[in-house]
Formats: sequence, structure tokens, C-alpha cells
Amino acid sequence: MNVVSRFEATLLEMLGSILARRDCYPLERWPLRTTAVPRQLSRSAVDLIRDRLAKGCVLALARAGGWQRDSFLRGTEPVHGRLWERTPPTALALQFTSRSLAFLLWVVGGCHGDDARIFACPPSAGDGVLIYLTYGALRVVPAIAQRLPKFPVFRHNALCRLAWPEDFVGAPLPDFVPWARDSRSLVLEALQEELARRWVAIERAKSDIGDWRQLQRLGDSQDELLREFHRALDAAGRWDLARFLLRAAHQLIRGGVTADDWVRCLSQDAPPSLAERLAVRWAAAAFWRHLGRLEEWQRAARLVGYLDEGYAASQLWKTLWEQYQGDSIASCARRVVHELCPLRPSPQGG
Repeated sequence: MNVVSRFEATLLEMLGSILARRDCYPLERWPLRTTAVPRQLSRSAVDLIRDRLAKGCVLALARAGGWQRDSFLRGTEPVHGRLWERTPPTALALQFTSRSLAFLLWVVGGCHGDDARIFACPPSAGDGVLIYLTYGALRVVPAIAQRLPKFPVFRHNALCRLAWPEDFVGAPLPDFVPWARDSRSLVLEALQEELARRWVAIERAKSDIGDWRQLQRLGDSQDELLREFHRALDAAGRWDLARFLLRAAHQLIRGGVTADDWVRCLSQDAPPSLAERLAVRWAAAAFWRHLGRLEEWQRAARLVGYLDEGYAASQLWKTLWEQYQGDSIASCARRVVHELCPLRPSPQGG
């Protein structure tokens, strides 16, 4: 039997809630105060934390979307199946460093003090997943939600930035390239459905934004983020990791969309000048403008011949484009951008 202290029991209970993504631990209580953190943890507690991290993060990714049968690239060839069916078991193991333990102690301590030192060096894939799951659990806690985006440990996390771009408006972007390569790309594969749901929610929420400054900041932030994300996927040759954008667009157009859906409340606080009004509407269309980049990939994929390098990858992208009715999405995107910004051209890729 493992015997742990009260603090260690609290940490383990909180960690269990974060990994299981449920509210069995009253997360709303502990951020209200600073909890005294012990100088060291017992061996029993450390062993239990390691075990929960190793099993819980992988299980969370499997539940998030890894269980779905889908096709993703392995090398230059697409492989179909669930995440664990298309990937060797040795590649599925997430690596955690001592920084994960330091992060958990900082969180249980109430997120007080300097967090920048925790990840002075780039975190491992496992560290990054833990941060992502923790942010998702804590951002719904009113007592701490407004503070979270200010911490570098969350601002520098590429997964947090992709899932909640509206929380980090104006913050410098992290490096997305590592998450499009090797074992880290498996995490993005598992999160495709979650990311699609988040971007659908972001776009639908724009109709409720009455502050034109807020809408412009959000759109400009999305524009910058998607630009860097597309560059990372181009560099890694992993267009298939952008399918969450196709999913989101496909879901948005199913009920029919008009340009007014994105600027419906702006009349309550209209920008003073025509130039500013045009800039706001251009920013509001950031998501739709960047769908042009996906259409560029489709055109490039059509030019890849059977004997050319990258033929299998191009065929996978063409399949995804057809699956999510890419031509209809591209046509709708051009229409929305034109209606929002009739005085500006719609360059491909934003």
C-alpha cells in the first residue's frame, strides 16, 4: 500500500481529475489561496504521479480522438486505423521530464510565483500534453481563468494556442514545427476533432462580439496563428494535420452562412472611420481567408503525378478535400470574404 501525505493526496486527486477530464475534484477551491508546497515529495507519491502521467495522458488522447479510425501519414505513406493501430507501440509512449512534476507543484500551489523557470528549456511531448490538459481544466474556473493566459507556461504551449487562440490575443506565437514532426505529430492527430469543435465555437461566437476592437484583435491573432501553423505544416509535409480546419468549415457551412453572421453586433459600437471598419471586417474573415491556403494545397496535389515524390500524400489530401466537400467550402469562403470586404481582393492563403 502506498502511503502519501495530505498535500500529495490533493495533488494526485487533482491530477486524476485533469487527466480524466471530469470534475470529481473541486478545482474551483484551490486556486483561491496559496498552498504551502513541501520541499520534496515521497517516493510513493512520485511513483504514483509517474504512473498516472504515463497512462492518463495517453488515455486522454485516445478518448479525445485517437479512438477514431482515420488515415494519417507515416513517412510518405498514409496508414489507416485507430491511433494505436497505425502507430508502433514504442512510438506512442509520451516522455515526461522533471519539469512536469515542477509544473504540477506550481499548479497545486495556486499558480503563484514565477512559472517561466519551469520550462526554461523546451518541454517534452508529454510535458506539453499535460499543460494542454491542465489549461483546459482550469480555464473554466472563474477564480483563475483570467490569470492563466498571462503565464508563459501556457502562452508558449502550441497546443493551448491552437485550441484557445481567443485567450492569447497579442501574445508571441510558439514554434509549431516540432508538433508537426515525429512523435509530437501523433498528439495533433488525436486532437483533430477537439480542435475542430473549438474553431467552430470561436467562429460562431464572433456574432456576439459587439466591441469592434475585440473582434479585430481576435481576427488579427487568428490570422497570424494560422499563417505560422500553415508554414509549419508545409515545412513538415503534413497537410493532413490541417484537417481540423476542413472539419470546422464543413460544419459551419452545413446550416448556411452569410457575412452578417460574423459582424452582426458591430453596429452597437461601430468604428469611427471607413478604413477602420474595413480593417475590422477583414480581420473578422481571418478563418475564411486562410481556407484559401487549403485550396492552394488541393491545386498542388492535383499536379502530383503517379511517379512523382509525395504522390501518396497528395492523394490523401485530395481524399480529405473530397470528404469534407472542399470545393463547396472554398466557394463559400470566397463569398463570405467578398461580402465582408468587397473593396479588398481576397489573396489565397489570407
